[in-house]
Amino acid sequence: MGWVRTIGVSCLVLVGSATGALAQPTEAPMPPPEDPVAPPPDPAPPPPQPEPVPVVVSTPVAPPVTPVVVEAGYPRELVLRPLILPQGGFEGSALFVLQTLSTGGSDSDSQNHALIQPRLRYGFGAGEVELAASFLAYEPEDTSMFPIERETFQNVSVAGRFKVAPSTVIGAELGVFSPVGDVKTYAPRAIAATKLHLSAASAAELAFKGGINHVEEQSESSIGGNTVVLSSELRVQAQVAPEVAVEGRALLAYYNLDDDDSFEGSPGSYFLQTYGVWLVGSVSRDIDLSAGFDIVHSNGDFTMKLFSVGIAARRVP
Repeated sequence: MGWVRTIGVSCLVLVGSATGALAQPTEAPMPPPEDPVAPPPDPAPPPPQPEPVPVVVSTPVAPPVTPVVVEAGYPRELVLRPLILPQGGFEGSALFVLQTLSTGGSDSDSQNHALIQPRLRYGFGAGEVELAASFLAYEPEDTSMFPIERETFQNVSVAGRFKVAPSTVIGAELGVFSPVGDVKTYAPRAIAATKLHLSAASAAELAFKGGINHVEEQSESSIGGNTVVLSSELRVQAQVAPEVAVEGRALLAYYNLDDDDSFEGSPGSYFLQTYGVWLVGSVSRDIDLSAGFDIVHSNGDFTMKLFSVGIAARRVP
């Protein structure tokens, strides 16, 4: 029975140990802290970034442009001038012409004459009027080369031209040859002209005329009749300097006589050709000087050489 007593003692020891453990008082809880715990500080801001440096992209620099100064008013350059004067413009000019006439293609049989040819132009609205004349200043004593006596007052003409486009005009002209002589010739013409600007320093003028030459019938002579006249003229201008221009001229005229017997020995129809070169210098905006040489040829019957110098003065608004 000893082993029973031993088991009992052991059980009591275990129970006592467990009861002692249960009977021990628990530890008191920790009192709350007097101050709340501060939250952690905010993280430090990032260091400031350096300002971006602008990137300068180099671009090619164009060379300075020199402005073209265009003077107001009537242009001095011949290639820039209109066909008619502006409204209120006035121009007076005079040509001094030495005329050498030869027949049969030989200079040995020739005569010299001197002419003075004044001209007035006035611009109004979209048109202009022109009055021109020609006076014989000198002739040789022997005038047998001309079948009709030449008068001092050679001819007079009046013309009107009107602008129908910026560089195109139309108009009419009436000329009278030997206006104070015994035999008068009336020459009405219709006119059309245009100017083409080929470049800043060149231009071309093209003109057409058509009409008749009516020779007044004289009771004491058989002279009289009509001649149909058609002509075209081309002028090519080159501005070689702001004040100097060169102009080449070519004219072709066709004459058709109604009655071959009106002028004994004259052909029924013929052509008249004129070629020339001129130099025009602008002394100022209002004054021009000119010089030219023209040669006129007609079906081999005669050749006329013209040496001309001129002056023109104008007043434009």
